[in-house]
Amino acid sequence: MSVLDELPQMTGAAQEHTLRERVAELSRLRGAIHDGPSRAATEAQKAKGKLTARERMDLLFDPGTFNEIEPSVGTGPPDSAWSTAVPTDGV
Repeated sequence: MSVLDELPQMTGAAQEHTLRERVAELSRLRGAIHDGPSRAATEAQKAKGKLTARERMDLLFDPGTFNEIEPSVGTGPPDSAWSTAVPTDGV
C-alpha cells in the first residue's frame, strides 16, 4: 500500500496531520542520510586526513548546481547478498 492509497480515505485535518508527519519523517531521513553512515565512519575518514564523499562533492560542484537523485537508495535488492543497510553508498 502506498501513501497515495491512504490519502483518499482521510479528510481535512486528519489528512493534513498525516502528511505533515510524513514530511517531517522525510526531513529527518534526509538529515540522517546527509550526515553519513555513522559518526565513527566519518571520524575514521577524518583521521586518515580525507574528506567525506559529500565534502568532496561540495568542493567539486558550484552551490545549487547538484541535485542528488534517490539519496536513500542503497546497493542491490533488499534481500540479496549485495544489499547494504547504508543508504547513499553510491555517493
